[in-house]
Amino acid sequence: MPRPRATSIRQLAVDLLRKNGSSIPPPDKAFWDEVSFNAAADALPPEAERPAVVVVDEGQDFEASDWMLVEQLAGPRGLWVFRDQRQAFWTDRALPATLDQTLPARLKLQQRYRCPPGLAAFAECFASDQTPSQRPPAEDVRLVKAAPTDIADKVRHVIDELRRDGARASDIAVVSLAGQTRSKVFNLPVLGSHKLVHADAADARDHVVVETFLRFKGLERPFIIVCEISGAHVTHFGTRMYIGLTRATVQAIVVADDASVVADSRLTTLTA
Repeated sequence: MPRPRATSIRQLAVDLLRKNGSSIPPPDKAFWDEVSFNAAADALPPEAERPAVVVVDEGQDFEASDWMLVEQLAGPRGLWVFRDQRQAFWTDRALPATLDQTLPARLKLQQRYRCPPGLAAFAECFASDQTPSQRPPAEDVRLVKAAPTDIADKVRHVIDELRRDGARASDIAVVSLAGQTRSKVFNLPVLGSHKLVHADAADARDHVVVETFLRFKGLERPFIIVCEISGAHVTHFGTRMYIGLTRATVQAIVVADDASVVADSRLTTLTA
């Protein structure tokens, strides 16, 4: 039996184009916008080489061209789609109407497997725009305050604490709610004595990972440090926080300045 293969939809598109002999120009936004469409149109493998089952994760984020490639690859053989609309960041992306009408069954997962209960309930308040009825357990989620100019240094301090308490570097990820161009921590190679790498680095399993909330979607680590949560560029704040918090399998630590905490009743709950 062939081994399952996991990859991003657009990396799969690139691989199909290369296998088909297509030239790959230096990737830019225009290239990535069209790559799934081009693979679906020009680089589909023969029927006998297509997968028996296609499984889509983070389906709420796929664009129309991505779905075109998925449908062409899956054909009538088998397709599973997993999606969480609470993590939907782009409001103009949806399941294609043709696929929406032909899926034979819809199932709702009833059990949470990633986050501890207190963290899951707290994160849900950001997805539903509600205030927590009680403070979540500190072992599930806690707040660390920092001056706006000291966020990176406070993140370093939190990493130091976690490592002293026995966490491995590979247990920790720093997740910024800012985008790549706005983040002051995303491109840091080190923080104190800690080497930082991105999640797609070859040695990511050996080091602390630093990522934006979008690039870390679908991934997880025991300890997640959520930072850079404020600013005019931090749109869809509830969605960003929900995504960041739910990456943790043991504990989430939110690093925030006083103004951000006072401005949000959910974060204020962590100080009660």
